[in-house]
Parts: sequence; C-alpha cells; structure tokens
Amino acid sequence: WNNQKNLGAFFWDRINPNEGKWREGARLINHVAEFNQADQRLVGKTFEFMGAHYHMLHEDWARAIYAWREARRLSPTRWTLCAATLRPSG
Repeated sequence: WNNQKNLGAFFWDRINPNEGKWREGARLINHVAEFNQADQRLVGKTFEFMGAHYHMLHEDWARAIYAWREARRLSPTRWTLCAATLRPSG
C-alpha cells in the first residue's frame, strides 16, 4: 500500500478525504486515460474508475454514466464478468 506508486492508494489517501482536490483527481484520471490510449483494456479500467469517482464524490450522475458506458464499450468482457458476479442466485 504505497500511495506514491499505486494510483488507487493515492486516491484513497490523498484525494478522497480532501474535497478541495476532487476536481484535481478527476483531471488526473482523465490524464491517465489519455496517456494510456494504446491499451484499450487499461483505458476501459480507467473510465470505470472515473465513473466511480464522479458517482461517489462529485455526485455527477451524467458524467458517471458516460464514463461507465465508455468503460463498457472499451472492455465489454470485463463488464460481462462484473454483471455475472452481481446476478442474484436462486
């Protein structure tokens, strides 16, 4: 758990508890997506993270839905697996 090497840990430790840095965090996620354009799977994961960021912190539902739709478009197999694990049993 090194927030200097792990982006998720950085967000958990530095961005999420500090409301003044939420917009900066959104810009950082967008930069990560642009930087990794060659790897569509990684960009899909980044958009999934972006959707969660907008949903939980900003409560910006439109941007969250847009990001999640892009994530599903870029890596549909990952979303199929997520949906299969969330399906109620019985």
